[in-house]
Amino acid sequence: RIWSIGLYKGTLTHENFTRTKKGVLQLLSPSHAKIVKILGGSSGRDVNKKKECSHLGFQWISTKENNINDGDILYDDELPELLPNCVYYLKVSQVGNLIDCGSHDVVLCKIDSMLVEDDTRK
Repeated sequence: RIWSIGLYKGTLTHENFTRTKKGVLQLLSPSHAKIVKILGGSSGRDVNKKKECSHLGFQWISTKENNINDGDILYDDELPELLPNCVYYLKVSQVGNLIDCGSHDVVLCKIDSMLVEDDTRK
């Protein structure tokens, strides 16, 4: 599958994704509603998102310590820390070039794998 993703220019997410050409999309659940503004309304350059999410009860998790996997493969150092209790975690990688759309760049990505927090979610 190919997905299009908008990356807001001038953010750490934009910088990291354009440097590595890969990332993890975290499909949030309704319980994450109170942290959406923190995640999407600011840059990690200006706000310590990890700290702010933790204050609201969403302490980021290590993939290594929490058995986030896509079957037989366990991901650890390759992935950043993630939000807990997401419906799914999608590992994506860029295909093609960035598309300049003003304040955002759009990037086409292939889904490399779908990760789940534990085996009960498969």
